[in-house]
Order: sequence, then C-alpha cells, then structure tokens
Amino acid sequence: MSDKNILIERKDKIGVIILNQPEKRNTFNISFAKELNSALWELEKDDDIRVIVIKAAGKHFSNGKSTKYYFLKKHKGNKSKNFVFIDRIG
Repeated sequence: MSDKNILIERKDKIGVIILNQPEKRNTFNISFAKELNSALWELEKDDDIRVIVIKAAGKHFSNGKSTKYYFLKKHKGNKSKNFVFIDRIG
C-alpha cells in the first residue's frame, strides 16, 4: 500500500476512503482527522460521486483516538488524584 495515511479511490459513482495506518491500527490523532476531513470534502465536491464508503487497511478499522493527545491535570481539591481530560480533535 501507499505511504499516505488516507487514500481516496473512485469507482463509478462511489468514493472510497481508506484509513491507511494499519501499523498504528488506524488510530486517530489531529493530523489523521484533518486528512480524513479533507478527503471527505474532496469527494463531497465531486459531482460524479453519489456515495462515500470509508474502510480501513489492515486488520482493524480503527483503534479510536490516540492516547498521546490525552493530558493529565491535578484536581484542585485533591492534589494526590489525577484526572484525565480528553482534548477535542480539531
């Protein structure tokens, strides 16, 4: 497969988006989400495309959001306790 994270194929009137990070189990991070968004808009603007299918390379569709983008913050009322807050994917 290609070294691109998101692949786009066109088959007749079908747009196919392929999540292409099988070694990372297609885990989402901000850049991956932005690439997917760009691919969706590219196919949305194509007047020949009537349906969009999203599939994934590899064994897993997606592992979800990358834990690399989580951050820990101490709770003001209890300094010994950490809480995990999830930032929003842009």
